[in-house]
Amino acid sequence: MQKFDELFGAPPAYVDGHCHVHQLPGVREPLLEEMTGRYGRAAAVRSTCIAGRKGVKAWIIQELGGRAMRPLIARAALLTNADFAGAYDFTVKVPFERRMEIWLQRLHANGMVMCHPEMPADAPDPRNARQAEYRFLASPAWTDMRNRFNLRLQPFRGNLA
Repeated sequence: MQKFDELFGAPPAYVDGHCHVHQLPGVREPLLEEMTGRYGRAAAVRSTCIAGRKGVKAWIIQELGGRAMRPLIARAALLTNADFAGAYDFTVKVPFERRMEIWLQRLHANGMVMCHPEMPADAPDPRNARQAEYRFLASPAWTDMRNRFNLRLQPFRGNLA
């Protein structure tokens, strides 16, 4: 966090860890202590806790530390998202547009959908799920879906209470 402070001169909007490592035992406790000591309530923490059905992978991610981290976040009085979606098997057997539609239908207020878009370097690979994410998120279909769901994209901190 010190390097972040040096580079940006301001607290991060939110903190999470690659592969959800921020929620693991032995990481989450010192992370929250450092965050509150350094930033108070100025930075939020991404939660992997799901509200309702989001699939087996989302449930596993939650159970690998998200559920245990939730009360620690509350005790530290840090902001966090109320729901979490976007976990899937990174295959293209279900079109990404359909996955997003299902996630948005089931997402509770103040929820967050994670995604991993990858812009193709050369020729697009139709079997690459991350490239499929990019194609959808860069398309008019994403704009149409956001309008249909009356969805407003905003910074992570902006949707928390």
